[in-house]
Amino acid sequence: MDVLTTTLVAIYGALVAAVIVASTTFWVRLTGIAKDQGALQGQLNGIQRQLEQINENFTRIDGNFARVDGNFARVDGEIGRLNGEIGRLDKKIDDRFDLLDRKIDNLREETRRNTDSLREEMQRNTDGLREEMQRNTDSLREEMRHNTDRIMMALINHSHQDGSPPVFTVPPEAETMAAND
Repeated sequence: MDVLTTTLVAIYGALVAAVIVASTTFWVRLTGIAKDQGALQGQLNGIQRQLEQINENFTRIDGNFARVDGNFARVDGEIGRLNGEIGRLDKKIDDRFDLLDRKIDNLREETRRNTDSLREEMQRNTDGLREEMQRNTDSLREEMRHNTDRIMMALINHSHQDGSPPVFTVPPEAETMAAND
């Protein structure tokens, strides 16, 4: 073997050795990368699971918010119903007060009419009593005058009958009135 062949074999051997070393290094690095990629893939899978759990938590939170929104809607509905009931009760109370006001006004008017009627009746009764008392007084006065005249005439006649002098002197109009009776 000559030098050239030896050199060529040495170069070829060095190249093969370099290729083997390079390919071994490449395979070692590739295996390391694969291991790193596997570790990274594991980490990525872990992150993916965590993201899925976070997503599930957000889904549960969204469900909770939906339930809370439903509860608020029910509370709003109940508040609306209660406000409606309060409005109906307010109207009933207002209607009752209006009715009471009308009844009070009617009672006032009736009391006023009754008072006016009673006042008129009392005035008529008072006027009637006054007229009756006046008639009775006039009648009593007339009867007393008549009785007085009769007593006077009886006294005059009595004093003339026994011959004694007259006790009384009777004015001529009294004799006329006594004669008319």
